[in-house]
Amino acid sequence: MKGITLALAGLLASSMALAAGGVTTTGGGNTKITGTAAATSAKEPDYVVVDEDWWVPLRMDAVDSVANARYFYRRDNERAAADEVRKAASWLDYAADHALPETRQSLLSSRTDLLTLADDLDTGKLAGGARLDTALAEASGQLARWHYYRAKEEFGRNDAANAALDLQAAAGHLENAATSAHLQYGPDTVSVFEDIYRDGTMSSRGKTIDNDLLGKHLDVIANAIEIVAHALS
Repeated sequence: MKGITLALAGLLASSMALAAGGVTTTGGGNTKITGTAAATSAKEPDYVVVDEDWWVPLRMDAVDSVANARYFYRRDNERAAADEVRKAASWLDYAADHALPETRQSLLSSRTDLLTLADDLDTGKLAGGARLDTALAEASGQLARWHYYRAKEEFGRNDAANAALDLQAAAGHLENAATSAHLQYGPDTVSVFEDIYRDGTMSSRGKTIDNDLLGKHLDVIANAIEIVAHALS
């Protein structure tokens, strides 16, 4: 394990555990985005590279927490929704700790929004689901971007295995962002997401990943991130 103590890993693993009730989803469902957008222009990575093994089995927990927050809220269980929102916020906090200064603030801002949202859910101050959807979509978009930049750096140093894992997490967050923002992905993007999930699962099992195909997946994720960001703006 590199860059993080066992104590911190244990604390995060505990904080990311799913809420009581055993509801686990991966986001997505019947979402799709239509329209075209130019590929994202090259920019500096928005994170500090940290090679850690502990987070691999937890990489989709934030995706599940956002999906579960929507699930519980739609079923009038605001306390459970608040718990899931706080779990997602803890991942934003972790991402911010490993981000470069120019993007750290956007991650922390989204984290603050989620914590305020969780408090309002606990006290019954949230009126309607629009605010919840907006906050969750923004959080998912921020986490997708963070995982994308990690994957881009890993791809650049020929670390296809970890790049596939980060792209899988990014795809999950993008599906959540689209669901929360009421957007839809086109069939081509949905197909690529399925391939990305497959590669992430293969990578976690030690299988070899096609490096050339991984590069194409990076482009699709970058484009989807920009579409979501434009919709939220």
